[in-house]
Amino acid sequence: MLGGEHAASQVPDPAERESLIIAKLRSCVGPSGGNADRDRRALLRLFAYCSDRGIRNMWPVSAALLMAFCSFCTAQSVGSAGGSSVFSSLRSSFVHMRAHLGLPVELDSPILFNISKYCIRQPRSPASTSIRLQCFWEFHASSSTPSAFREACRLMVIACVTSLRYKELRRARVASIISLILIISMTKDSSHELFVDAPLEGFLGPISWYPSWARPLMGRRYIIRDPIYADGHKTSPERPHLLGFRETNVRKGAAGTLLVRLCYLAAGISIDEYRVANFNSRSTRHLYPNVAEALQWADRDANEVGRWAAKLDSCTPVHRLSCAKRYAQPAMRATQRRIRTRIALAVRSIVLSDHDWRSLPLIPDFECLTTSPRLAGSVYFKSAGS
Repeated sequence: MLGGEHAASQVPDPAERESLIIAKLRSCVGPSGGNADRDRRALLRLFAYCSDRGIRNMWPVSAALLMAFCSFCTAQSVGSAGGSSVFSSLRSSFVHMRAHLGLPVELDSPILFNISKYCIRQPRSPASTSIRLQCFWEFHASSSTPSAFREACRLMVIACVTSLRYKELRRARVASIISLILIISMTKDSSHELFVDAPLEGFLGPISWYPSWARPLMGRRYIIRDPIYADGHKTSPERPHLLGFRETNVRKGAAGTLLVRLCYLAAGISIDEYRVANFNSRSTRHLYPNVAEALQWADRDANEVGRWAAKLDSCTPVHRLSCAKRYAQPAMRATQRRIRTRIALAVRSIVLSDHDWRSLPLIPDFECLTTSPRLAGSVYFKSAGS
């Protein structure tokens, strides 16, 4: 860890070297031991991978073995991000162990090129929901469509208005019937909770159905319950495909995937468009921040819309516990209600005053906002508009 024999010749005192090693270890493991825990899990997965394939001489870990191992783990992932976070975490772990712990790992240029942390607006990030999609869901959420589809549309409207992923929405509970206030459990023991406040304003108008919808949900642990299939189980043991997507590795969260895809397909998004545009259960989180950027709001306000950064800059990733503390403050929750109201009113006055929502593109395209002649003279334009 300290450079081997050459370093020992330069700093020969054992006591001094011991103190340096302790400081080095503390630096490596991180303030709460998270780095060491991540590295340990990565090594255990590598040991299991080599054992299953009869690889006995695994040291040093060659670049070929490391890439094959990371690719295998990515293919086994069933998360909504498609395994990209798994791939990035594994590569970062081995680079960290090689640099700080002296682990014998060979790193070639493709690995080093890909280990840098991805930014918020990475090309592989999910596509934003479009303005037309939210309008479609708002329309059917308040219409006399069949109750099951109406309930699905209402969930999608809430996800858009609050900038939540389905994963967060399914852990939410209703805290008020007067205004849209949700409480999301950020940890399994509910020791940290995130308050989500949003106005009862959509693109098409007030969300008038919310009080009657939320009243029976007060006191329930979660908004969304796991569906019970015909066989009596919460999860169907055999699900070869979901709405024609033909996935064989869909296990955890399949009900949420089905719900989200159903809402997109019903709005007119084909299966191919869904894949190519990279829509998924996270897409609803991106709509309001994209509108804020189209309005040319400052980065601080645009990031605040998505609750993306604890320090409100695009280089500092959000931490769920610091996020929970931040939005437990009444002033920050009031800010959330204000900026979301401004976004809804901006779309209504700039876009929908000149276009019928049915004529807008299904695929996310904000030119209807950025090229509107009403934009420059709007009270919602640039920093003053937020």
